[in-house]
Amino acid sequence: MKAGYLGFALAASIACAPSSPSESAPAVGAQPAAQDDPAPSRPPASRPKMPVTLPAAAPIPFAKSDIRVVSRGPAMDYGGTSIEDTSLGRIAVVFERYLSQEELRGELRIAHLGDDDTFGESERLALASDPFVVGAHALVRSDDTFVYFQHGDAAKGTVRLARARFADGGFDAAEDLAMQDPFKGNYAWPCPAERGSGIVLAYDHYRESNHVAFGDGRSFDAGVTIGRGVQGRVAAFASGALVYTWQNGDPTNMIAYVRVSADGTSWAAATPITQRTNIHDVSPLRRADGGVDIYFIAQDTPSGFQIVRRPIEPSGALGPEQVVSSADAGSLTQPHPARLHDGSVGLVFAVQVTSNVDTDTAFVRLEGDAPK
Repeated sequence: MKAGYLGFALAASIACAPSSPSESAPAVGAQPAAQDDPAPSRPPASRPKMPVTLPAAAPIPFAKSDIRVVSRGPAMDYGGTSIEDTSLGRIAVVFERYLSQEELRGELRIAHLGDDDTFGESERLALASDPFVVGAHALVRSDDTFVYFQHGDAAKGTVRLARARFADGGFDAAEDLAMQDPFKGNYAWPCPAERGSGIVLAYDHYRESNHVAFGDGRSFDAGVTIGRGVQGRVAAFASGALVYTWQNGDPTNMIAYVRVSADGTSWAAATPITQRTNIHDVSPLRRADGGVDIYFIAQDTPSGFQIVRRPIEPSGALGPEQVVSSADAGSLTQPHPARLHDGSVGLVFAVQVTSNVDTDTAFVRLEGDAPK
């Protein structure tokens, strides 16, 4: 059985937000404002007033009965990210729905956890009018919540990276990221993380290489190449040291790698994140204690892929592995962890129903981080 990596075609993309937007990046699909147009008013901060009610935490390893299905049906509902909607006091999940696997068409949707502890009907997010709008990762910093994503027409090589601010139960107009990277092809899988007073961004040159860049959340430098594969993702220790993960993209021998850096300039050599075989869908997340955990999937049982996590040190030393999902939970893919306001982990993933192209988006809340 293959995981949720669909060659280099389909796969998706988590972590925290930033400061004042740069003036150099246009809003997605927007026309330049007239010179005398007033500046748009800034909505209130996205974390006021109402506390968010969190669902009960699942045991570890969690079972099928612990899973809250976000969206199910004939469509391929895939990876996503959890956010806290303070206007409703509820958890929401932004996820991607693939409309065509051959033509790279997809959209982002949002669903809320209701009073009955189940997710309601999802709604399409009109963040961009392009045929391919996927790859959501959330970034929360101070009072702001942003969702980063990719949008464009893959056939024309116009897929770019963008973000939209979530406030008062809705999204502001999306804005393209201002990238100094001179690459002219399709960009993919933006994964932002807070690092000191700035933001570090992992992303891909689609079908080519994995990169990391530094900036203020909207504008980023030219970045550096970290590896050659797919789904590059990054997290920062509280100290500012970095963890970068990706997978090699070879469906016949899938290996996931990690590199660490103390300063973001010098990077240790790439090493496999585990001795297990057929490893996919790696996502690092800052721990509540300032460290970093790495989440991934491994094919350990006849039922398919289980979610596993393990801590990593700034030196690159890896801690013990903890299996997060039981065999009873089914074959799972694309684990995307996010830190919730109480320090617990909101984990969004996809459940493989009949195959890696027949999936439903799902959510569990986990107490604590991986044991050291």
